[in-house]
Amino acid sequence: MATIFVIDVSVCEGVWTAECDELGLVTEAASYDELTKRAGAIAPELAELNHVDLDSDSIRLRFSHEQSFNRLAG
Repeated sequence: MATIFVIDVSVCEGVWTAECDELGLVTEAASYDELTKRAGAIAPELAELNHVDLDSDSIRLRFSHEQSFNRLAG
């Protein structure tokens, strides 16, 4: 079974950011779709470069994005 890594996603002023301390991953993109593609492209190489122990030859990424909304007065 593939090792699963949680990627924390945030967006600020139109810039999407992905971070995963376990992989040493930090990257940005202009859209969520671009961000997930970029993270998927660099994650295996980062795992290898950072000597991350994997359960198999593949990894899985779980993207986690939370968003807060202020309660409107009225």
